[in-house]
Amino acid sequence: MTPTNAYSILCAMVRAFALWLFATTIISLPATYAFAQQDASVARASLVAYGASAFVVAVAALLWLFADLLAKLALARKQQVVFESDLSASEWQALAFSAIGAWQAIEGLSYLSSRIVHLAILHMAIADSASVLPDEYYGWIAADAVRLVVGIAVMFGARGLVGLIRRYRQTGMPNHGRDGSALPV
Repeated sequence: MTPTNAYSILCAMVRAFALWLFATTIISLPATYAFAQQDASVARASLVAYGASAFVVAVAALLWLFADLLAKLALARKQQVVFESDLSASEWQALAFSAIGAWQAIEGLSYLSSRIVHLAILHMAIADSASVLPDEYYGWIAADAVRLVVGIAVMFGARGLVGLIRRYRQTGMPNHGRDGSALPV
């Protein structure tokens, strides 16, 4: 059993939320781009959407970078609750990232398959089906494909993301402990 505290779990959850916020914002950009291609007035209005997306990505980055501060603020008392778990804090974080990736992949696959089926049915029913569909429909298909790919990448790359966080934390720190032994990676 590994002792894990509430602070470690809260940090993992804040970073998982930041990852979800970033992924859902980036995934929506292809549909916004396709929608903006309709005419000049829509293109000007889409600049607001791009600005809002940039703001949300910045908030996600700040959440990711300052997850430890938010976790400290969220703890009600100075002493941290310690509990025994078979999973270390890194494994909890990898599990949360994998769950978010699986959620995005399943959602992307379900929407993408639905849109492709609708496109196939429309194509069989109408000879010139491309002119019937709005331009943003293809943006939605692209967004769903991006969601599927990003979800799969996050789901299978969760341990790599946790390793990246660990390397980020250890930047500038010596690679050995006080007694000369190597630090765990």
